[in-house]
Amino acid sequence: MSIHLHVTGTVRYGALAIYREAVRRFVEYRRQKGYCVPRILVGLSGGMNTTLMVFDYDSAELWEREEAAVNLDAEYGRIASEMPYLEGSIHYALFQAMELAPTNQV
Repeated sequence: MSIHLHVTGTVRYGALAIYREAVRRFVEYRRQKGYCVPRILVGLSGGMNTTLMVFDYDSAELWEREEAAVNLDAEYGRIASEMPYLEGSIHYALFQAMELAPTNQV
């Protein structure tokens, strides 16, 4: 069953252009290493400068394996830390699709 990791954060005021370049490097590094490449979204409503990264994994095992790898990857940590998020604004949430049983229609 697929797993979806959502990472939200708030970029510092006036730093959206810096974020754009930093997240470009982040995505490119992930691509080069064979890690899952997230979709990057910027909020159009809600909190100002809110961003969302959506990572789609085929299974929880793949997510866990990649998490273990990036936690040991010092260069990954350096690149990820260049994104100008407000301290304390980053939130992680894991999702999976809800299986809906077919309804019995008469």
